Amino acid sequence: MLTARDLHLVLLGRTVLDGVSATLQPGRVLAVLGPNGAGKSLLLACLAGVRRPDAGEVTLDGLPLARLAPRARARAIGLLPQRSDIHWDIDGETLVGLGRLPHAGRWGLAPEDEAAIEAALSATDTAALRRRPVRRLSGGEQARLLLARVLAGTPRVLLADEPFASLDPAHQLDMLQRLRAVAAGGAAVAVVLHDLTQAARLADDALLLREGRVLAAGPAGRVLAPGPLEEAFDVPVWRGTGRDGGPILVPGAVAPLGIAPACYPAAG
Repeated sequence: MLTARDLHLVLLGRTVLDGVSATLQPGRVLAVLGPNGAGKSLLLACLAGVRRPDAGEVTLDGLPLARLAPRARARAIGLLPQRSDIHWDIDGETLVGLGRLPHAGRWGLAPEDEAAIEAALSATDTAALRRRPVRRLSGGEQARLLLARVLAGTPRVLLADEPFASLDPAHQLDMLQRLRAVAAGGAAVAVVLHDLTQAARLADDALLLREGRVLAAGPAGRVLAPGPLEEAFDVPVWRGTGRDGGPILVPGAVAPLGIAPACYPAAG
C-alpha cells in the first residue's frame, strides 16, 4: 500500500500541494481529478519519489519512500508520465525492455526478464510492434508501448498521468480495460484523468483536488457526483446512466437526450 500523509510542496513561492493525503490500495484504481493547476501531476511525482515534498511523507507498506534506494523504488513503483518524448531510434521491444533495467543483473537480461517483457507486450497488444522503429509509430502506438515498458517492470504500484491523451476513443476504452486488468492482478493503480466519465468507469476510489488541496476523497461513486465536481470545476455536471448500465458524467446543465438520469450517493 502506498500512502501519502499531509504533503506540502512549494514551487517558486507558490503552495502547489497543501496538506494532501491519499492512499493507494492493492487491487484498486484511484482516479485523481481536478482543474488545471490543481496539483495532480505534482502529486504523482511525489508518490513516485521523483520529487520530494517540503513536508509530509510518502510510505510504501509503512516504510518511508525517502529511505528506499532508487533501484528498489524503481522496482516497486512504475510511473507513466504525462509526456514521454522518445529521442532514440530504437524498436518497440528495446523500449519495453528498458522497463526491466531496475531488475537486470550486471550480465544483462535473465530469462525472467525476457518473460516479463513478453508478458508486457502481450498485455498491451503490442507484440506486432516489437521490430518497428518507435519514432515512426503513431502517438497511440507509442502510448501503448510506453505502458508496456512500465508493466515490464512488474511494479506493485502503477502511476499514470493522463494516459489517454494521445489515444482515439477505441484505444481509450482499450486502455481503460488494461489498467483495470493491472489492478485486478494485484497492483495499486493511480490515474490522473480529465474525462469525468472515464474516471467514473475506471476508478474504485477518487481524489478531487483544487488549488493544491483535497476537495473530496473516498469511493468513486460518492466523489464523482455533481456536488463535489461542480465545486471543483465551477461548471454544472449532469450524471446519468448509459445504455450499458455504466455511469456518464457530462459538464452542462441539460441532460443529453436518450440517456436516463442515474441515482448516485450523496456526497459526504
